Amino acid sequence: MLSRLIITGMSKRFGGVAAIQDVSLDTHNLGVVGMIGPNGAGKTTVFNLVTGLAAVDTGSITLDGRDITNMSPNAIARSGVRRTFQNIRLFRSLPVVDNVVAGGLHRRDLSLRSLRQRAIQVLDEIGYDAGVDSLPDELPYAFQRRVEIARAVMGDPRVLLLDEPAAGMHERERSDLAVLIRRLHEMGIVVILIEHDMALISRVCDTVVVLDLARSLHQVRRRPFVATPAVVTAYLGAE
Repeated sequence: MLSRLIITGMSKRFGGVAAIQDVSLDTHNLGVVGMIGPNGAGKTTVFNLVTGLAAVDTGSITLDGRDITNMSPNAIARSGVRRTFQNIRLFRSLPVVDNVVAGGLHRRDLSLRSLRQRAIQVLDEIGYDAGVDSLPDELPYAFQRRVEIARAVMGDPRVLLLDEPAAGMHERERSDLAVLIRRLHEMGIVVILIEHDMALISRVCDTVVVLDLARSLHQVRRRPFVATPAVVTAYLGAE
């Protein structure tokens, strides 16, 4: 059974600017969720608030009934929420396997040897087939993306937030990514992705939420998503 992430009336201001205002989302029965909207709409801010990288001003966030609002990033990660970033953030001086091991260091019940074995298993599960002892900068961009996703999966997430995972990928790599995202969902992980590639959104997402002017989330479950007025308005404007 999938976990349930509920965001209720969440708002955030930076000085006099409302980055997020009264945003709500309940992942129950939504399947894979795509979060879309114009640049500056606050999509990444939503991820930062959910993962504790920024403090919620008003509203609440619960995971399976537990309030995780404004907990520390470490505590939120241990509770089962993991993420990737728009700009890949890997440990450049560490080999791939150790980058992935870092995602499981909270597991005090496993030895370092066991963590490395588990890391190699996770890399295999997500379709990484390059050298595990390679440094990140020796890898093609798409492989670096997979390493970052593997590090997040290493933490046994209940919720996985992917921030523009297809950025910089060519068509074949995007197709492989779509397969991976569906597989992660089938593994029992709630997946929410921010993405501008509507072809990828249409392929992998069951629900699309549109963040418009930081004020509201329009929830769309009707395909094709691109034919929905809320989607068109968010990208092109009401006129």
